[in-house]
Amino acid sequence: MNPDLEKLVRLHHAETELKRVEAELAELPAKKRAIDERLNGERARLDAAKAALDASQKARKQNEAAVQDLETKRSKYKGQLMEVKTNKEYTALLHEIEGVERDIRGREDLILEEMEKAEALAATVKSEEVDFKAVEAEARKSHAELDLATAKLQASA
Repeated sequence: MNPDLEKLVRLHHAETELKRVEAELAELPAKKRAIDERLNGERARLDAAKAALDASQKARKQNEAAVQDLETKRSKYKGQLMEVKTNKEYTALLHEIEGVERDIRGREDLILEEMEKAEALAATVKSEEVDFKAVEAEARKSHAELDLATAKLQASA
């Protein structure tokens, strides 16, 4: 084979290899972004689970405070029972007490529902934390591999 032709063939191979390396280098940032997007998605799921748990706990505390207020109201009404002078007033206060007790039972039911909901959400948060840590470790490993590949490709370019 002609020596000039051999040089041209080697040059062509070198150019082809250089284009391949440049193409791979160009793809690496997109791969890193994809890894980061997946990690951010997992973080968002974890944050959403934590926010739901916090909201449930706040709702429970609000209901507990409402129950305390209602119990104070009931005590006030019971104290007024002794001061009533007519049957009509006595009956009206008994109805008020019954209404407050009904409200208390309703709030206590809501508290129990929030407690059950919080238990399920706490399990979800733990599961999401485990998933996030796994994805985070995988992302760190992938980033390290991509950094190593970048260094190798840049060295060969």
